Parts: sequence; C-alpha cells; structure tokens
Amino acid sequence: MTSVTRIEGIPVHAVTSGLTPTEGADLGGRSSFQSLSTPHVVLVFDDGLSKYEAGEAWHLLDKRMQIPVTLRAKSDLMGLDWSRYSHMVLPGGRAALNSRSTKRLEQWIKEEGGTLIALRQGAIWAQQALLNSGGNAKGKDKAQAPKTSQRTDYADYDVEEAKDVIGGAIFASDLDITHPLGFGYQDRLLPSHRNTTLVLATPQNPYATIARYLETSPILSGYASDKRLAEIAGSPMMVAERLGRGTVILFADDPNFRATFLGTNKLFLNSLFWSKAFRAPRSNGNEEENALAH
Repeated sequence: MTSVTRIEGIPVHAVTSGLTPTEGADLGGRSSFQSLSTPHVVLVFDDGLSKYEAGEAWHLLDKRMQIPVTLRAKSDLMGLDWSRYSHMVLPGGRAALNSRSTKRLEQWIKEEGGTLIALRQGAIWAQQALLNSGGNAKGKDKAQAPKTSQRTDYADYDVEEAKDVIGGAIFASDLDITHPLGFGYQDRLLPSHRNTTLVLATPQNPYATIARYLETSPILSGYASDKRLAEIAGSPMMVAERLGRGTVILFADDPNFRATFLGTNKLFLNSLFWSKAFRAPRSNGNEEENALAH
C-alpha cells in the first residue's frame, strides 16, 4: 500500500472502526455501499469502425490504466466467448452490427449483465437498436431534398458543403455529479470534444441523461453554425440506461480524444467501474430488473 501511495500520489488514511464519527452512513453499510467488480473489457475494431477511437480507448485502458483489453474484429463477434467479458466498447464509424451479433449483444446485456459503452456513431446505432429511442434524434447527417429547386453555382460547392460541418470544437455540458457515473467530479460544467453533427435522442427515463449540452451558448471553442448549435443545444452528451441485468452507456462525443481530454477520460473510466451502481426508475415497471441488478 505504501508503494502505491508513493507512485500514484494518493493519500491513504487507516481506520480503526467501520463506525463513522459523524452522522451518516457507516463504512461498508449495505444500504449505501456497493461492491465493485474488476472489469473485463472487449474492444471492437475493424470493419469500418474508427481506428482512431479504437486506438484511443485501447491506449487509455491498456497503456495508461494498465487494464487488460481484448481486441475483437466486428465481423468476428459470433465466435466470441461472451461469458469472459463484463464490458464491450463500440467505437464510432460504421458501427452497426449484423442481426445475429445484435441479437447476441442484446442477450448478453439483458440476461448476462453485460455493459455496452458506445461512442459517437456507435451510440446512435445502439440507442436505436437496443433502447428503441432513436426516433426523435436530431441532426442525423441525412441529406434532405430542398423544398424549392434553388440553383447554386458549382463554384460555391466547397463553401456550401462546409458551412454546417463541425470539424472540431469544444462543447460544454451540464454533468449530473450526483449520479454514480459522475463520481469524482465537483464541477457540473464539463467540456468535451465534438467533431460530428450527430445528436442523441433524449431518453424518456428522466435519470438517464448523465450529461447534457448547455441550452444556451454550448460551444466553448471552435466553430459550429447556428443550425448545428440549435440542433445540439440541450441534447444529451452522455446517456446511461439499465437494460435487464445489464447497462447501455452512450457518448455523443469521443471521451478519449487524442489522450488530451482527461476530464472525459474519467467519465469513460467511470463507465467501466460504476456501470451497475445505479437503478432504473421503478415507475417504468422495472421492479424485477432492479431486483436482478442487486
């Protein structure tokens, strides 16, 4: 323990009793504390998934946090021994799984207690395929036919096509620091890096939006058109829902961008360790699922 505190710079204080000296929960009380399990992570890559995002997640976990990670090609998920893993990370890019893999993934989450952490396009796909709540998502990058047959000179092509692109900007979110996934944060204002126009749907579960882009002036640095700002403002940056015994955690942004956003790195790591530390609302008919979760 002494060597750990010296290397990591974390002070450790010994206790002689589980009884707290002040009013509140005692140490180890079952009503206020939950045991955490070592995460066993499989990271999906290849077959159209973002190499950058896969590499960033792998570098954070394997190199910086020294958490072992299994790499598995998206096209080879049916050969996976799912029972060995507690968490799956699905990067953005062409993230949609085929029907057989999707069915197995859903079974693994609902019945076996697995946790899916999906990023960017992976989050959009997972919300629609697993949570059935993608119907009201805004800004899905779909080309829409103009209402009028307005002509535009081809010489203006580059300018017109680029004006609504978000090439890389820093957005501000309001983070629920009372949620287990917000553990360790003291400031509700959380910056994150965004370089897509994708927007997650707001879930019906009122507790499921862990971080939400600010309603007014959400951009802190960089450029985004007024159209994109209107689409993004007030939408979820991070969503977490219990699904049967398991959990689905979605990020609209890349929390591990180039190993530089340490604040959202911590949010990603919380998704590994605290993914079972919260419950679904009882009002949604989840009494049985909540019982299974514990």
